[in-house]
Order: sequence, then C-alpha cells, then structure tokens
Amino acid sequence: MDNTNFIPNTLYHQILEHMPILCVDGIIIKDGKALLLLRDNEPEKNKWWFPGGRVLKSEPLEEAILRKVKEETGLVCRVKELFDITETIFPTGVDDIPTHTVNICFILETDGENFKLDKEHNGYGWFKDVPSDSHEAIKYIFEKIKK
Repeated sequence: MDNTNFIPNTLYHQILEHMPILCVDGIIIKDGKALLLLRDNEPEKNKWWFPGGRVLKSEPLEEAILRKVKEETGLVCRVKELFDITETIFPTGVDDIPTHTVNICFILETDGENFKLDKEHNGYGWFKDVPSDSHEAIKYIFEKIKK
C-alpha cells in the first residue's frame, strides 16, 4: 500500500465533521494478556487502546490491520479471525473535532519479535484485566475475550 491513499488534513477534517471513519483494531494476546498502547493523541489521549487505525480507500480490512500494527509496534502479525465490530463516538478528536468510528476488531498472532513503538504512542503494556479508566469499547472487548 503506497501513501497515495492518504488524504489531506483539510479534507480529513471535513470528513470527520460529517461521517464515521472506518477503523481496524488489532487484538494481540500473549500468555493470556492483551497488548494495549498508550495513546499520545486524540481521541483518547493518554488512554490505553488496541493497536489500529483508519482504513485507506481500496485497502482490504485484513491488510489494513496488518499495516497499522506494523506501523505502531513494528510487529509482523497474522490474522487469526475477525472478532467483532464496535463503534465509538468521541466528544473530541483530531483538532478537537468530535469523532465517530466503526471499528473492525481482529484477533492477531505474532512471534512478538522486533517490537518498536511509534511516535503516536508513549507506552505499551500487556494486560490480563482492562485498565479501570478505559473506554467502554475496550471494556467490551476485554469482557468478550475472557469468555
């Protein structure tokens, strides 16, 4: 996937103001714990979230999640299954624009080698239980993982 599918910020802001954004979330589980990244930007700045992000036009969903996880963590993964679909509505997002996302959640497998956190996150951790101040979407996925 080349960068020609990225859209200019002004157009992205207009889209955020008028419609939901299609995103992918990667649920990587190792030794009974799920990987979460500490976000360094809105929405959910300074909150734990699964690796992932928006899908580019013409990008298949499975390619999108593998790309996002590699960009954010350096990890090479394999899609194990499509796990769930969630929805988030944030009162603030990029440049304080309220953000609505539809999230396709995948369970991923990885060898866990070559981990390297990107500049959009300021921490990571492996969690058996959901962090207490997490968004409802994260709490929902953790509850479903435990079943």
